[in-house]
Amino acid sequence: MSDFRYFTTQLYQSGSNPNPVIAEIPFTNVSFDAQLNSIGSFTGEVLLSGTDFVTQSNGLLVNKLNIFNGTQPGQTILWIDYGGKLIWSGVIWQREWDTETQILKITGQEMLSYFKRRRITDTLNFPSSGLISDKSDPVLIANYLMTYYAQGKDSSFPKTHGNIGLLAESSPATSGLSVTREYFDFELKEIYQAVKDLSDGLDSNTTDPYFDFVIKPSYNSNNLPVNTLHFMIPNISSNTVALQFPGNLVEYSYTEDGSTMVNTLFGLGYGSNLAKTIAVATDDASVYPTYWGSISSYGNGALLEDSASFIDIQDLGLLEASTVGQLNALSHAPTTIQAVVAPYVDPYLGTFNLGDDANILIIDDMFPNGFPYTSAGSVFPGIYNALWRVVAVSVQPGEDKESRVTITLSQPYVNFGNVTKKTVTG
Repeated sequence: MSDFRYFTTQLYQSGSNPNPVIAEIPFTNVSFDAQLNSIGSFTGEVLLSGTDFVTQSNGLLVNKLNIFNGTQPGQTILWIDYGGKLIWSGVIWQREWDTETQILKITGQEMLSYFKRRRITDTLNFPSSGLISDKSDPVLIANYLMTYYAQGKDSSFPKTHGNIGLLAESSPATSGLSVTREYFDFELKEIYQAVKDLSDGLDSNTTDPYFDFVIKPSYNSNNLPVNTLHFMIPNISSNTVALQFPGNLVEYSYTEDGSTMVNTLFGLGYGSNLAKTIAVATDDASVYPTYWGSISSYGNGALLEDSASFIDIQDLGLLEASTVGQLNALSHAPTTIQAVVAPYVDPYLGTFNLGDDANILIIDDMFPNGFPYTSAGSVFPGIYNALWRVVAVSVQPGEDKESRVTITLSQPYVNFGNVTKKTVTG
């Protein structure tokens, strides 16, 4: 019997209690992934040919009418249980029926995708004593935005059907930073994008990233599925995953993409023409200048420029933070490691989370000089040892073979640059 279970509930929650299960679905050919600050996806198939019930090898009887009602696109949540623990939840957005194969194909996306279908319909000011009483920490703004609209509290009509039962953390981790932000109702800004824009910020004084965010599924005390909004502060992880090749990694890929590399970024803020506010972020680091493409007097990297649009940001401080945050991800060739973990050795699926740190030890010909920033006296040929972060987890549940788990890792906070102010006034 598979360790994976798939079941659905209604998306809209009419009361304070979580919705009951509509159907448990015997999916095959499943693939799903979870992503940090982004939206993972799900695909799966159900064979509906035969009698009125689909009988599983474990004796489970699944009513096909329940499958139809329990996979309504845009109106149902799909939950994935692995070994008694919820590891994924998302909205079913598409289904496709093929009469020749008698297969129903389902496509869904993580719960954050719901917030791409919601708009800010009230004018909201941060800081404001009516919304956040102590300070306008970016985390508190994001937490307020998502729970305000996901619990049916906004003034839009019909507001009651905005409730999807999303829970807020009782004491979310905060960044310790402060910003000023105003959202106007006539802008109708997408809620997911508003939160993503906030999370991309990098404090120009401390070089600290603002925050990361995910929606985590779990069972409540009544064993009903619930979703909770969860925030993390980069560089502060309570868990470190140990990965090694050869070792618990079956294989890995190491990708560097210089096509999007930028070392000077112009952040285009509020206003137009001669009244537009512009923040300029520059990677002028003197540390490892050759590798990072620094354009300081110490480096020999070529100038690479681009611009980013933040037209709804009026506050110059937030514009600077958003601009340097974007530069942070672009000032070097974006690098990712995709590591396939053996399912029968530690770390096991469900024991690590998005946002966890990962210490990687690689003995491979790809790194003949070891870690590029290690002093010559401590470099061992062929060894790469560095701290990365878990930003995505992809799973292909095994049906007639072992499950395949792929961890995607990146280093999103490596910028050493500065930000300068520039306001065009005409």
